[in-house]
Amino acid sequence: MKRIFILSIFCLISGVAFSQVKIGLRFSPSYNINRASSLSDTLILSPQQGSFKMVLGVVTEFAFTDTYSFTTGLAFAPKSVGINFAGENGGSYANTTEEYKTQYLQIPALLKLYTDDYLPGSRIYFHVGAMIDVKIFDSPENNDYIFVEKFLPVDASAVLGVGTEVELGISTIVFGGLSYNRGLTNMASKTIALDAKPIVKSDYFQLELGLKF
Repeated sequence: MKRIFILSIFCLISGVAFSQVKIGLRFSPSYNINRASSLSDTLILSPQQGSFKMVLGVVTEFAFTDTYSFTTGLAFAPKSVGINFAGENGGSYANTTEEYKTQYLQIPALLKLYTDDYLPGSRIYFHVGAMIDVKIFDSPENNDYIFVEKFLPVDASAVLGVGTEVELGISTIVFGGLSYNRGLTNMASKTIALDAKPIVKSDYFQLELGLKF
């Protein structure tokens, strides 16, 4: 087993070393929504309506063949966490809403699959993988908000997307597409004391726009 693991790492490093590398810029107008729920008998949680954000960053793509590649990078991603909560079954919680601002550095790990050209220099791609978000900032919209006391330092999401890219020249490619990031981890690592731990997750619907060189 140890030999197989070492051989797998060697093959991965060798593949990256012999791949074609492209670096680019990504601009992603995004619609950020969150999911909030709780098994509490005294509190009902529901998410506030979503908000529009702008995700900006750089991408690095390692092309192993003409039809598949590995994509990573780094991006700045703001998020809003809005929670509506109401008392139930005689609970002492008043109906109210709290909203928090959070900011993350996103690190994607995506497998990208390409079709053949549907026009000269133009092809369709699909990508699937994961996104790791490292928190760099969080703050309540109002200092009186106390529901979420601490956010998880690292968030993770599954990513699925489709798009197209067009060659503008020998070394310049423009791309555009749609992507969905579905949050996998509970962002609220510490909240006010309840009879059941609340769950808050964040999703993105993104319009992917960018250039690769």
